[in-house]
Amino acid sequence: EAKRMIRLLDVSAKKLERSAISSIKRSTYLAQRYALLTSVRGVGAISAMQLLSEVPELGTINRRKIAALVGLAPFNHESGIKIGRRSIRGGSILARTAIYMAAFHGSRINPALSPLFKRLRKRGKPYRVALVAVMRKLLVHLNALLSASACGKGKKD
Repeated sequence: EAKRMIRLLDVSAKKLERSAISSIKRSTYLAQRYALLTSVRGVGAISAMQLLSEVPELGTINRRKIAALVGLAPFNHESGIKIGRRSIRGGSILARTAIYMAAFHGSRINPALSPLFKRLRKRGKPYRVALVAVMRKLLVHLNALLSASACGKGKKD
């Protein structure tokens, strides 16, 4: 019974993915952005779709604002003489999840992200700290990629 339910859910997920991709392809604006996002090693179809839906500002604002919008900007925990550690917070949890999955995969196969991840780990940074740095670098790269293209700004269908 459980295996049948899993198969049914897999079929439903595939149908939803095909439907979303066909909707994206009906709009030249979204199709161009989707193609650019998925051209980066590590960014898959699901992550690209999630970023398109959750962060429409991608490619239209600067790197600091996009990092804060997604929740990857470090904030200090300091007051008076107390010195705390910096951490990320806020932003869109769904967008952060999408960029996490892309960075997780990209930290292994992307020639721009993998050396950064390895260098940070070698310097003694905790796994999650290194992965958040990769997430931010990937997000900033995707933002620059979309803003440099004609689809970063302009008329939407």
